[in-house]
Amino acid sequence: MSGRPLLFLDVDGVLALWDPVVEVERIRLAGATGVPLLVPVGTAGRLHRLAGRFEMVWATAWGEDAPQFLAPCLGVGAAWPVLDFDQYKGAAACDFAADRPFAWIDDEAHSEAEILRDNCPIAHLVVHADHRIGLDDDAVAQLLGFAGRL
Repeated sequence: MSGRPLLFLDVDGVLALWDPVVEVERIRLAGATGVPLLVPVGTAGRLHRLAGRFEMVWATAWGEDAPQFLAPCLGVGAAWPVLDFDQYKGAAACDFAADRPFAWIDDEAHSEAEILRDNCPIAHLVVHADHRIGLDDDAVAQLLGFAGRL
């Protein structure tokens, strides 16, 4: 592992939106059926910027499907590891990080962020994404600011 901080990346509500209020791209995943994903315009570029400062980790219920199906569409993420978690993603992220600083972006991290604040001694940042907006420039600025302060 590199000396860069980790970034745990959720998919649903961060990369794949529902009820979006921002401009989106409709992405139909190869080999998948159903409704196309609604991905915020500019997501691939934002992910490339973040990957330049963080060691990226998929942290999603998509599991191994994230690098397999999303990475080809986004042009990034095929080699990123996948966080294995049961219920508590925050605790799994803290364990995975060991003693490395990390950030986590998720649309459902509010309650776990409080637990991490009180129980995870590692330098970390939790960014809450609005499921209608996802990964936007403000979130990227917060994340890059955190990485820059380390």
